[in-house]
Amino acid sequence: MRGGATRTEGPIHAALALYDPRGTYSQHAGVVMASIFENTESPVVVHVLHDSTLTEEARGKFLRTAAKYAQEVRLIDVTPYRDQLDARTVALVQDACSVGTLYRLLIPDLLPVGRVVYLDCDTLVNLDLRELWEVSLDGNCLAGALDHPGRGLRRLSAEALRVRLNGGDPASYVNAGVLLMDLDRIRERGSLFQASMDWLAHRGHTARLADQDILNSLFRGSIKLLDDRFNNRRLEEDPSNSILHMINESKPWLGLTGLLSERLYWRAYLRSAWGENTTRDELIDLLSRTASHTPSLHRHTAQCWRRIGLRLRRDILCGEPVLAVGLLVREFLHRLAAGLRGGAR
Repeated sequence: MRGGATRTEGPIHAALALYDPRGTYSQHAGVVMASIFENTESPVVVHVLHDSTLTEEARGKFLRTAAKYAQEVRLIDVTPYRDQLDARTVALVQDACSVGTLYRLLIPDLLPVGRVVYLDCDTLVNLDLRELWEVSLDGNCLAGALDHPGRGLRRLSAEALRVRLNGGDPASYVNAGVLLMDLDRIRERGSLFQASMDWLAHRGHTARLADQDILNSLFRGSIKLLDDRFNNRRLEEDPSNSILHMINESKPWLGLTGLLSERLYWRAYLRSAWGENTTRDELIDLLSRTASHTPSLHRHTAQCWRRIGLRLRRDILCGEPVLAVGLLVREFLHRLAAGLRGGAR
């Protein structure tokens, strides 16, 4: 299969990259996987590139989530490649995110398939993934949506200058969170991982997002622009028929702000092996703890969220107004949990 084809045979191949030193990020990858399976009618193979931070418990949950949908997940240990990284490279990427961001650069070397859809672990698939899978690459190596939706970088901005110094094109600088990759065509150029390490050695001092800068530089002139709906970061708008990308503080596990993406995330969570056995009370407590960490909340308000459940359980008299607020908050979370449960059936 050549990556430029618009009609493909066999399963859709998707890839996720995972670095999980705290044991919490595997859940988000599992939610992405559940959202793919829930919305895609075709057979899908999800390749999870991970290192030694993946626990046996998380491994089992990936397998159970795939089995629930009669789909396939392949877990690929990239620890030997991670161990080859020098201290400078590790420090460089950890300043912006984590070493796991480099794992997507191993995809052409490790996946024996012709094309793949790469997804960050802070995305949600809210469409049939075949819509992206069958986009024609028109002979390009990869496709992505503009990093600045609806427009390129301003020509005279400092960011545009940085991109030029890195060898990229500000007018077609794409976000690396959702990519359609022609692996056959990329492999014709040699090892992407080795080329990336060479790039970092020479240009790493001006890199802001290492993997994204690398891909935009190495494949300049061979990147097709995707419609923004395939990397939808406008989360306040209609999320239907798109792949949501919950960048920065919009991640649902960082707080509750009322975005529809949060409801979609928690519904997918309940469909995954991470949330399938969660009771309604456990879900209420989980949402309450999440709400207490909402970045936009005033510090004292956030502290109140944390104390409400404890105060109610201990039956401490703290005044009718506060008690009433606590009860209303719990009722709201109860109804939210019921709605999520209903949607997860």
